[in-house]
Amino acid sequence: MSIAKQTVNDVEVAVMQGGTGRIGVVLLFAVGSCEVPVGEIIGWTLNQKELALEDMPNPPNKYDAFQCTCSQENSRIWNALSDMKLAALENLPGERLKTSYLTLPSKRSKDEYILERRVWTREGKVVKPNHPNIARLLYVGGDDATVRVEMFEGFEDEELRCAIEEILRKEFERQQVVVNGTRHRQALYRLIERNSGVHFLGGMSTWFVPSAGIKQVEAFQEYLNTVAAKYKTTNYPTEMRILDVIDSETMRRDVANDVAREVQNRYEKLLDDTQSYLERAANKDNVNQERMERALASRLAQVEKMQKLREEYENMLRTKICIEKKSLDSTLRVEGRAKAILMSIQEALK
Repeated sequence: MSIAKQTVNDVEVAVMQGGTGRIGVVLLFAVGSCEVPVGEIIGWTLNQKELALEDMPNPPNKYDAFQCTCSQENSRIWNALSDMKLAALENLPGERLKTSYLTLPSKRSKDEYILERRVWTREGKVVKPNHPNIARLLYVGGDDATVRVEMFEGFEDEELRCAIEEILRKEFERQQVVVNGTRHRQALYRLIERNSGVHFLGGMSTWFVPSAGIKQVEAFQEYLNTVAAKYKTTNYPTEMRILDVIDSETMRRDVANDVAREVQNRYEKLLDDTQSYLERAANKDNVNQERMERALASRLAQVEKMQKLREEYENMLRTKICIEKKSLDSTLRVEGRAKAILMSIQEALK
């Protein structure tokens, strides 16, 4: 089914045949790479009433800032090293064509990245890259978390070490006061979920949100289009459009199908996860019953959340939303409270 768009009082709306009043909105959005200063987010949030700071994109902690600093997507910061007079350290035969740098996750620790130098030389007609490891970029946790550099053998040049450390520290500090596109997407998904949004007509970036949540998503739209969009770092769009959804029998049926699909997908993923958990537990000699009860209770809470979402839409749409029930099959013998929780998971969403 396609959305028929019309302009009513200068507002673009989605209109279905036989429509009466608005039952919600459809969100169409794209959030690309951006780096919004934390101060901009705080300032905008304090000057409006619909959203609180906890609704907005979260500023990174120091560890997240380290991860962003060292990510491959951020390798451009090391280009400054190529402009320095460090060619003598390369010590390679043939004509040097170019030098670039790349960061790679270390296999040794999640608190470590490897800075790799890529040098291209030409011998005759062949272009050969050489990829030596130059330095370890380390995160040092604690109350006063910081970063440091350790050079690999053969690259203990102090000038090079100081240059790497200066770039690392400056970017580490900068990343602590900007919020990237990933955190904006996460905040938007949290807002949609909190307002009972569901994927609309199978689209990954198209969501339906009931009328009760309209003011909050409209506020986030204003923020995204007027603030975050100013701090894009690529040409990929960062924007949101909102279409009003007018009530009709056809629209109610389509939204009900979307809810059923959403709940069904979540339910099946949870059952697969629970089945996998039980199979892993069955292979252990001793199963901690208390830990199992907590794990199953957490899964039951997810099912209850799905049930609440379905009931909310059933009341709004005045229609029954059905899903296909599936059973668990486990060789693990579950007794007591754990068995009761497991049965509740199986019986939920009837």
